[in-house]
Amino acid sequence: MKTFVLLFLGISISHFTTNAQNVKDQSHLLNSIQIGNYTPYLAKWDGKRNYGGGIDDRTYEVTSIETYKVLPGLPHKEVYIVLKGNKTDASKHKPSMFIPDNVAFPVTYMMRVYEGNRKIQENVGYCPRTDVYEDTRAVFLDGKIYILENWKDKDHYNLKAVLEYREKKLKGLKMMKEVMKSPKKMKSEKPHEKLQNYLDKATAKQNSFYSTWSKQPENVKTIQYLKDLETATEKAIKNYNDAIFNSPEHQRMLAHRRWMDKNVNMTVTNNTGRTIWIGSNDKAFITTKLNAGESRNNVTCTNDMYYYYSNARNSNGTKFYSAKGACGSVVTINL
Repeated sequence: MKTFVLLFLGISISHFTTNAQNVKDQSHLLNSIQIGNYTPYLAKWDGKRNYGGGIDDRTYEVTSIETYKVLPGLPHKEVYIVLKGNKTDASKHKPSMFIPDNVAFPVTYMMRVYEGNRKIQENVGYCPRTDVYEDTRAVFLDGKIYILENWKDKDHYNLKAVLEYREKKLKGLKMMKEVMKSPKKMKSEKPHEKLQNYLDKATAKQNSFYSTWSKQPENVKTIQYLKDLETATEKAIKNYNDAIFNSPEHQRMLAHRRWMDKNVNMTVTNNTGRTIWIGSNDKAFITTKLNAGESRNNVTCTNDMYYYYSNARNSNGTKFYSAKGACGSVVTINL
């Protein structure tokens, strides 16, 4: 069934490409985006005429643009972007995946991850997880990448930065000069105005186009496939988790944890009205912080326990518990 759906989609996509008129969807505008390093111009704006300028000195990089694994027959892509990467150690970079926000006419690309582990993804399909990173979007315009945060809709978001491709990273004096020029650059380019103009037109196009697109027989099959993919993935994850939970090994682990909760651990509640630290020595050494009113589970009950008003090493402690006195119970510290 999956192959059947994708063959039809190849026909349908060509239809909406020729009817895009003057507003192009994000997957087509993505063609102007290059892989490599980007300079992040901060889009600080007072809503009138003034731009604060500035350049984030952390690493921003498009590491790859790959086939959209949800529906590989479409021109949509997965874009992997490093946001705020470690500027001194590239090995610590963690690219975030961005995928289209609409199967027919994407207006933004959303930061997402795929549900399940690799085995589930390969056997069932690649299903985007919907409850994470919902407020981070990317928009591709004129070869630049607009990074949006706190996204709610086309009229409610924060334009964080405009990423501009640069073959070599700015450093030292060149960076300082570019920072000085950035307010004037942003004022000249008017990124907020340009972005909002695109979002207004593209969203109207998306709404009108999807209304027609979704009624075509081949696309009805695609929409149903996406619903089936979500349901099948949920079932696969549940079956996978159930198999682990019901295994003899996991049941032994749970039994051991229950034994520990009754024989090795206790709960400590801080009712002193102030922050304290607890530990197993009369002088502070290794401590655990407890804010006022806070409780901590899995505190050992097999040692004498002390509380301190400072976590500085060798701070004087006050004994509040004797070893094995209340395993499996709640111990409250009062003044």
